[in-house]
Amino acid sequence: MADKIEVTKTVKTVDTHIVETTSTVETTSMLDAVEHKRIISDMEHVLTTANLPEKYLHESMIPHCHSTEVNWVRNFRAFRKTHAGLIIIGGDDPETRCHAICGALIRNFIDARIITLNTVIENMDTGDIPNPTVLIMPNLFVEMHGKGLTSWQTQGMYDVFLARYSSRRPSIMYVQSMEKLEKAYGSVFAGHLNTHYCFSL
Repeated sequence: MADKIEVTKTVKTVDTHIVETTSTVETTSMLDAVEHKRIISDMEHVLTTANLPEKYLHESMIPHCHSTEVNWVRNFRAFRKTHAGLIIIGGDDPETRCHAICGALIRNFIDARIITLNTVIENMDTGDIPNPTVLIMPNLFVEMHGKGLTSWQTQGMYDVFLARYSSRRPSIMYVQSMEKLEKAYGSVFAGHLNTHYCFSL
């Protein structure tokens, strides 16, 4: 895999600031053959663990994401100290935005993973819920017809996010509408998100 990567640009991580920049120089990958050697050499495992399509490790997040999301990633360490994560509200193609954010975080050696709502719910009984540094959920609330979450499932999700907030493990989640989420999940759940998360509208 590494011998297929031609790099003309480097993205560097410093102690307090993550740099994610664009350039007029044509590039084939955001991965640097030296700086990201560990990621490149273990690419299949990295992608499988993160549940991430490979293209998002190579592409900048900037063309895919709103400026608020780019700023959150750039200042990840600062936001991690003060907020529980980032809520993406409405907008187009949340899946692509979540994938692009995940790729940018992994390039900065942060354990970020795409984990769906159903995956968390299915693992509640066993307690075997993935607990990465950054949990990225592209479907926390999407309006659907039919049966929604039960009260115990909603409480279980609240417990998961409260525990992650307490341990400074940020969560990034897509919500189609906060008003409709509150009706479906309750005021306590919505209040936690409104109080402790940044929002990208």
